[in-house]
Amino acid sequence: MKNLDLSGVDPLRWAETRARVATIESFIAIESPTEAERLEHASRLELGKTQFLGLVRAWQAHGTAMSLAGAVRQRASRRQWRSISEQRERIMAETLDCLGPDVKLVQATEAIENAFSAEGLNSPSRQTIWRRLMAVRADRGSASGVGDVIVAKCLLELPTLVDAETILPSLVLAADPVDGTILSWAIGFDQADMDAITDVLRTMDPATVVTAEDRLGLASADLPVQLRITTHGTARRTLARVIGKRLGQLGLRYAPGRKSADRLLTARSDQALSIGDAAVVIDEAIRKHNRRRAADR
Repeated sequence: MKNLDLSGVDPLRWAETRARVATIESFIAIESPTEAERLEHASRLELGKTQFLGLVRAWQAHGTAMSLAGAVRQRASRRQWRSISEQRERIMAETLDCLGPDVKLVQATEAIENAFSAEGLNSPSRQTIWRRLMAVRADRGSASGVGDVIVAKCLLELPTLVDAETILPSLVLAADPVDGTILSWAIGFDQADMDAITDVLRTMDPATVVTAEDRLGLASADLPVQLRITTHGTARRTLARVIGKRLGQLGLRYAPGRKSADRLLTARSDQALSIGDAAVVIDEAIRKHNRRRAADR
């Protein structure tokens, strides 16, 4: 099995999917498998014979990792997630579309409450409004009055195995606050290497205004003296206005939170990624994000 295409497969199912394909190909290579060999191959994956043979048929019919049962995790639909009616969804969407993604949550909440009141409806909760606003920002977020580049740190909801411990990688992003494209990024499985960020800043026009999270230490980095760097404790909130709470299917955390990395492994088939696989997933998520934002310009 070489260069298995895992497109569309949930990253937390990569290890399981690789194991399934390897076992299926081992079975298919047997010219006339016996009942014992069917059972033995099924047991490798902790499946019953019928389930295993179903995987074999799917692989023979489609030849794609995504076609195998269990390759894609089932997620609740947006309707189930918000649990509000189509009319209420429409009012929220229309209101937020008029306000734009740069609106503050308190302003969005007030506008939506007024819109619902005009229709004689009770307003959704602040949490529901926040989720909808973050979804809008993930598609077309922007922030005004924050300079030319925003640099801040977040955590990725992507359980990764590092030295026998499951952690959430950190991600430092340098983003354009106007169109939301990501100019550079630094992944940290222990501590983020900021070279990728400083390298791209060195190539920028000396008049560039950079707003950076203060704890990242960019103000004291070896950068052109003309580069205007201001540090601010709210840089992470500004980045959330630009990027939203997701990079594609990858959830972002702008504060550590209480839910541990292990608790994101919610099914038996879920497995934390290796550092190499995690880096591939993150890089591709960022490139897809940039392609989507470029297409919307």
